[in-house]
Amino acid sequence: MRRIGIGLLTLLLLWPAARAADDPKDKPDKKPATPTEEYQALVKEYQDKEAAFYKAYGEAKTDEERQKVFDEKYPKAQDYAKRFLKLAEDNAKEAVGFNAADWLVQNVRVGPEVNKALELLAANHVANTKIGGVCLSLGNADSPEAEKLLRAVLAKDSGAGHKAQAMACFGLASYLKNRARRGGNDAEKMKKEAESLFEQAAEKYDNVKVAGEQTVADLAKEELGKARSRVASKPAPETPAEDLDARLAIGKPAPEIEGEDIDGKKFKLSDYRGKVVVLDFWGNW
Repeated sequence: MRRIGIGLLTLLLLWPAARAADDPKDKPDKKPATPTEEYQALVKEYQDKEAAFYKAYGEAKTDEERQKVFDEKYPKAQDYAKRFLKLAEDNAKEAVGFNAADWLVQNVRVGPEVNKALELLAANHVANTKIGGVCLSLGNADSPEAEKLLRAVLAKDSGAGHKAQAMACFGLASYLKNRARRGGNDAEKMKKEAESLFEQAAEKYDNVKVAGEQTVADLAKEELGKARSRVASKPAPETPAEDLDARLAIGKPAPEIEGEDIDGKKFKLSDYRGKVVVLDFWGNW
């Protein structure tokens, strides 16, 4: 009888601890149940880190503090690339797959994950009604997969519709213009095709709005005006100053820059070729 009493007392003592262990408040947050929830959780995680970074950066008092905040808290989209790509691949034909691939293209912009995301979009979402926004962002892309996607959307006669084709037309023109400026054997050919596409966009898409009252045709006319103004008013560079001006034009490779970082380590701008670079010139007086 005494043993039974001791055993019962032990159970009674342990029961509150067992209940506490089962309390949902003490369990970690449940994992997303669906791919859409997983996508939303990923986006929220990134946005929360962005918000925390900007808050801390705004509260920093000195350059040193701001640099420390940047080094420790700035969220790098590239760190999320593999997770978004897996979501896009696992749901390649679904809306959430499109959203994940779109996020990669818009935020990471360069790298193997972005190339794969562009492939997935071209294979599965040419007819998606949201593809136009992707196309419009690819003018400065540096990937053959971007060109393939733009041409596929432009060639599509239905599904994505008139608006997506308009944005693909302007996006492809911008892409080819920027590629031509980098030089190469096909530079002149790409330049001519870019001008032809700008002309097509200016003539056909005056009813497709991109921002406020601005249309795709307006954007194309601006590009044509700038190109023709340069040809009409600017002779071939004859002096070092004119040559420098030409090399600093939008779309040209940046001139080499050499310097030292805050730790005294020497670096060159070309060391970061293919990566997104922010140059911040500052000094103390």
